Amino acid sequence: MLNESKQREGATLRGNLVIIRSILKQQLAVLRAYWTASLITIFLPLIFVLIPIMIGKSVSPNYQQNFQANTGTSNAEAYLVIGSVFWMMMSVIMWDFGTYLREEQFQGTLESVMVTPVSRYILAFSRGLFSLGFGLVSSLISIVLGFLIFSPSVLFSLTFVKLIIVFLLIIVSYFPMIGISLLLGTLVIKFKDIESLINLLQWIFGTLMGVFFSISALPWVLRIIALFFPPTWGLNDVRAVLLSTPPVIAMIGFKQYSHGLLLDGVATILLGIFWSLAGFILFSKILDHAKRGSGLGEY
Repeated sequence: MLNESKQREGATLRGNLVIIRSILKQQLAVLRAYWTASLITIFLPLIFVLIPIMIGKSVSPNYQQNFQANTGTSNAEAYLVIGSVFWMMMSVIMWDFGTYLREEQFQGTLESVMVTPVSRYILAFSRGLFSLGFGLVSSLISIVLGFLIFSPSVLFSLTFVKLIIVFLLIIVSYFPMIGISLLLGTLVIKFKDIESLINLLQWIFGTLMGVFFSISALPWVLRIIALFFPPTWGLNDVRAVLLSTPPVIAMIGFKQYSHGLLLDGVATILLGIFWSLAGFILFSKILDHAKRGSGLGEY
């Protein structure tokens, strides 16, 4: 009996790996067919960042000193590049997952996909794995180009330890976005049109994260809301590592803690667990409800 159980577990594992590989191959084929989308993901953050940089230089010749007084660093260009790239990565995740069910529904394949004897969590994990890889690669290229253009000194001052910490911070900030995006994506079962909501939320989330400014400049109500959004912590902690700006816990008033970055990491992980679980639980419940009704096949 024990051997039979191990064989079944081995067969299930192999089957899941085959599913993951198949979905990754499918998404790579789509990426190759629409490769210009990856160029937009890489270069759009650098175009966005030009706007506040040019405004700052036009308004005041001493904008770097003013910027340091409000953010903790005089390197406004690098600060803004990190924010813009992080915002683009978050937006890509939202569009990828938020429109996942919509794409299947539009193509008429959602019902057949969801009734196959395959774990819905494996399907979501596979899509998330591809998004993680694509997001990390495109973000790395974009941020290297941004530093080369706007602030080469930051690029040449990078160390291996800093790169590892930044890499971990991005990953920890990424997974909660899957949960949040699944929450948004499952709404398509009820409301059919999710694109307008995602388009609005990406700008709201960008503001809460402090893409182009410190979150300490936000009104206190918005600052509290921003603390429940995991990328707020991830973005500002990446800045803290690369530019020595204050961690989030210091920006909200707890400056006496010497291990602020570590506490920020713990907060990000806890928020990540909460949003990931919430997203997957709601994802499962709404699909179960739709299967009992007629929501899956309707466009």
